[in-house]
Amino acid sequence: MKLFVGGENTQKYMKNTSIYTSLAILASVSLGHAAITYVDATEANTDLANGNSYSPTGTTINDDDQWSLRSTFGNSGAVYTANDSNSNPGEDAPELRTTISGLNSGETYTLYAYFWVAGTTGNGQWDIQAGTESGNLTVFDYNTATSLGDGNANDGTVMNTVEFTNGGGVMVEEGNRDLYQASLGTFTADGSGNIYVYIDDNPGNDDRTWYDGVGYELAAVPEPSSTALLGLGLLGCIWHRRR
Repeated sequence: MKLFVGGENTQKYMKNTSIYTSLAILASVSLGHAAITYVDATEANTDLANGNSYSPTGTTINDDDQWSLRSTFGNSGAVYTANDSNSNPGEDAPELRTTISGLNSGETYTLYAYFWVAGTTGNGQWDIQAGTESGNLTVFDYNTATSLGDGNANDGTVMNTVEFTNGGGVMVEEGNRDLYQASLGTFTADGSGNIYVYIDDNPGNDDRTWYDGVGYELAAVPEPSSTALLGLGLLGCIWHRRR
């Protein structure tokens, strides 16, 4: 069979082939969105901001200007609490540092902090300060963080097994409280594969801070090869539009 270059059928074939190729190239570009790995805040990975060890006081109501480790609530059965009493408004617990270890050195990760909120009115508006630079933290509350619960009171205990890589899931609701996710941006692991997340209560708050843990996932950044493929695919589409 003789094929006439430039014929109508050949032009249609080349056009369709190029379009399919462009679509395949575009489809091959993956920005990716890995599930989040939750890291519970414990005495083993959480110290003072300067790296000195710190032992929370009490198990339910903390001493003034201190954190307590409430052992009857939170993921893994404990949560760091500050200003845990309406009788101690305005107290100022020390800044903490939670270490995320075992990461790939030089790799960039998207980071999160997790805290509990009991409501959006009255003294249920609990908040937290969090960030990746000591002394330069951002205040998060129910307005500036994302609720992982449904906001309905007295749901019992609800585990999220979709958003996280952790086997068994992460508790996002218990009783009248919901777990909130604060987005901290991206940060690069150091030479030892560590990233430090700094946490503090908010002295201006009239109630409490309940800090549960942190999370991380690989930052969704396209590789250079994927970016080049994307460019080629777009050029192919533009060329056919002009034809």
